[in-house]
Amino acid sequence: MYYQIVLTLLVSLIATSLAERIEILMSNVTTQKEDAYMCTSYKLTENQKYITNIEPLTTADIAHHMFAFGCDKPASQSNAWNCGSFVCQGSKTILFAWGRNAAALKMPNDVAFKVGPDTSYKYIVVNIHYLKIVENDVSGLAIEVSNQPRQYQAGIMLLVSGYIAVPPKIKQYTSDFSCKYTGKTLNVFAYRVHAHVHGDVNSAYRVRNHEWAQMARGDPQWPQAFYPTDDLYDLKDGDAIVGRCTYHNDEDRYVYAGATHSDEMCNVYLMYYTDDIKDVMDTCTGNTYPQLESILPAESSLKPLRPASFITKYTFIESWYDKKEVNMGQVGGIEINQKSDNIIVFHRGSQIWQ
Repeated sequence: MYYQIVLTLLVSLIATSLAERIEILMSNVTTQKEDAYMCTSYKLTENQKYITNIEPLTTADIAHHMFAFGCDKPASQSNAWNCGSFVCQGSKTILFAWGRNAAALKMPNDVAFKVGPDTSYKYIVVNIHYLKIVENDVSGLAIEVSNQPRQYQAGIMLLVSGYIAVPPKIKQYTSDFSCKYTGKTLNVFAYRVHAHVHGDVNSAYRVRNHEWAQMARGDPQWPQAFYPTDDLYDLKDGDAIVGRCTYHNDEDRYVYAGATHSDEMCNVYLMYYTDDIKDVMDTCTGNTYPQLESILPAESSLKPLRPASFITKYTFIESWYDKKEVNMGQVGGIEINQKSDNIIVFHRGSQIWQ
């Protein structure tokens, strides 16, 4: 047992020492409107085969959210292009999803995303949804890659509801989805949820032999990182996947599904590992099991407690207030309101220390 532990540690240390860090950045991108979607690509080499860590290199005041895709070919050979959903040609898989100043993604020691010239994912394409108009932006991400194999391959399954119509002035509205999982056994170990400003809770369950297991329940207003599941959940051929997104709406208009930050989305991402992700089902959508949707547990719409692994990443944001309108003066201290996460700044205004 002792020698096995030592061997595992040595393998991990060797793999870490051989890792290579690559930054994939926008090339001074300028957008013409809010809610622009821009992409850039990177071609992997023979030695860049296993992705173990991904670090965002942007902030929430610039990017509403960001994705990294593994692609057979990018949709364009340009340094950067307006992409929307036109990201890849041929095979495509999600490698990373980020929003709201979430932390970096670090994989378990024996798990990695397999990419490279001898796979269907020869390129990394970074897709950024810009919240506002930007000039000469160089946002992107850093990936850590190695040529050292891992025991398991990682993958991400997207669960999504396509129909959302939140009525005006409503305290709670739900949109449900369900599907039948088919394929090899997957081991789900992390999840991420995504919605916009009206979103309150996104949840997803595995149903097998009339038994419900909650795989994910998150608040989309948290930093949108991948959080560890409460347990390791296996998904087997024939299992039902059922989920719900819950919203509120204080506005005087209907809010529909859409791509801008004033629209809404209902996404749950399940990160899993298996021996080989080839031909694995990657999307769950539709309403295959309406009878199960009608008996979703009441907790599916309850805001969850923050997980033990919750990390709020405070990031420097340049020009966060109008210096012409506000005279901050000399700052004496900064504090965080633990209940609301609001930042409190103690300052002297126009009074100057002598």
